Amino acid sequence: MATNTKTSARDSNNFVCIPVLTPSLHRLTVCQYKDSEDGSVSKLSAHCLRNVYEIRIHEDLSMGEIYLVDCERVKFSVIAKITPLLLKQIAFVLERVHSYRTHSIHFINSPSYMHHTITLFKTFLKKKLADRVYSHKSLDELLEHLPLDVLPSDFGGKQKSCEELAELWKKKMFEYKDRFDKLETLQVTEELRPEKLENDELLGYYGNFKKIDTD
Repeated sequence: MATNTKTSARDSNNFVCIPVLTPSLHRLTVCQYKDSEDGSVSKLSAHCLRNVYEIRIHEDLSMGEIYLVDCERVKFSVIAKITPLLLKQIAFVLERVHSYRTHSIHFINSPSYMHHTITLFKTFLKKKLADRVYSHKSLDELLEHLPLDVLPSDFGGKQKSCEELAELWKKKMFEYKDRFDKLETLQVTEELRPEKLENDELLGYYGNFKKIDTD
């Protein structure tokens, strides 16, 4: 992705990981949209979040993920572009792709036109995780799940503001610039991909299995 697009991703959204763990030893990631008029916000968000996780693979250790999504500035024009297919893909990534286990997802400051999207999103998740997706109507509701010790000052917490944390993450990302540039050049060599074998899901064994009649 071009440098100007990377910059746009950082400027349009704040994706910050709180430096302290929750009491349950989970890592809180705060997703805060600053300028959601761009129709490519989902792609930018995915790119920015991918870079954050690339760094964390090397430097972080936790029991799993807790997401806090601040929807105050998310416009209707963006929500209207979120398709069921996109929601299904996000659910797939959360449950089966990320190496970090998703513990819960919290939405706050959600406009009324976003409630249906959140409800639809939950239908693509396994029940265990779907039951841990919350849309909070107030800060008090959020505090029932997350203590002030791990929340940014934007939400009355004791951590730095999202803007301050984002600046720290920008500096960290520049430290990994060479790695990100290398990742952009990687391609899949399809000729080397192993072919699917017969019965490859049968007790972990490969090959042809025939019925054996016994007396």
